[in-house]
Amino acid sequence: MEKFVLNRLLDKVETRRQASGESLVRRRVSLKTDSLPEYHGRELDFRKAFHQAAENLQRQELLEIEWLRGEQGNLIRALHLNQERLDEAYQAAGRTPQHEVLRNLAEQLTAIDSQRGWLQSFVRDCLAEIDRRRFPVQLPRDEQKLTWLLACLRGIVANDAGGDAAEMLERIFSKRYLGHSKLFEQQVRTRLVGILRRYATLPDLDEEDLLLLETGLVRATGELLMRGPLQIRVKEKLADITPFAYGVALGSETLSELEIAGCQASRLVSVENKATFRELVRAGLDESVLLVCIGGFAGSAKRRLLQKLAEYLGQSFAYLHWGDLDYGGLQIFQHLRQTCLPQVRPALMDADTYREFVSSGESFDDSYRRKLERLREQDGFGEFHDLLDAMLLQGKTLEQEAAPVERLANCWPMKK
Repeated sequence: MEKFVLNRLLDKVETRRQASGESLVRRRVSLKTDSLPEYHGRELDFRKAFHQAAENLQRQELLEIEWLRGEQGNLIRALHLNQERLDEAYQAAGRTPQHEVLRNLAEQLTAIDSQRGWLQSFVRDCLAEIDRRRFPVQLPRDEQKLTWLLACLRGIVANDAGGDAAEMLERIFSKRYLGHSKLFEQQVRTRLVGILRRYATLPDLDEEDLLLLETGLVRATGELLMRGPLQIRVKEKLADITPFAYGVALGSETLSELEIAGCQASRLVSVENKATFRELVRAGLDESVLLVCIGGFAGSAKRRLLQKLAEYLGQSFAYLHWGDLDYGGLQIFQHLRQTCLPQVRPALMDADTYREFVSSGESFDDSYRRKLERLREQDGFGEFHDLLDAMLLQGKTLEQEAAPVERLANCWPMKK
């Protein structure tokens, strides 16, 4: 109860400090019992505990009791804070003055020195709030959650490499910077995604995993599958993947160090899912096609490789992508176009293909419908309006595996 009493009084101190902009509160700070319904109610135990706490704090010279006239020792009218012993009051309440909290917070935020635009903007907005003597609304007030979030942001900066984050598994990141492998997922992930939604450079693409790619964090490692006439160089060593008829798998570390040594492909085709990649290879995809499986949203290492391929092959080269006919699949396509393959065109991601195989689709709920409707209104998705209209009409999504890979013969030749 003593902490309850002190914190109600100290709340008034903080409110006046914020309003005046001064650390010293000149007016008397009081807590009137009229503002405490419990005190004048039938809860006699509350009043008894309140009296004991007030009398103890008065003996410590932290406050002064004002009794109602004629009710000495029976009913309290107000408690008046002893401002000459304000530091002792904060200590007894287990509380740090707000101006000290903000000063310490500003120091920690200033130390987060990142080249990433979204993080710079976030820190700048937080510091602007602190300059106004306000606790930043972007940050959690809970001390432990704030500690975790700031540790996470420092970890992102530490893991950053040359302005483009090196990919790291979320659980490894969590263990390294938060001390426990599941803390990030349980306590920080949702807050960080909210920050990224507001500050990241891809405002129209709001899938959580995609947003977290802006930090270099991934739920699971995903190798890039490739098959086709391509020669690569890694640490001055040359390798030709052309003879591998069923493709090769390259990890993010290899992708980061890889350079293009040669490519004789007629076109580049990326697919979203591994199953489709394998079916295309087994079905006899033309050997002149460079086939790539990105496995969902492309992380930084995969994007760098695709950018290198685009630079090597040129703007007039044919780039195609085939993905799921759903919310995520369309965002993955748009992400590729925005980040690494500006010339890419969709393959079998149209309303006709959807209508032909929609009987194999999966129904979606009203929440998903609203996401598709919002997607239709966003810039960059105009070429998918017919498809989105068909999806909204039928109420189903369609995985790319529903269409036989032979249908791609209209896009590129298959071996006989």
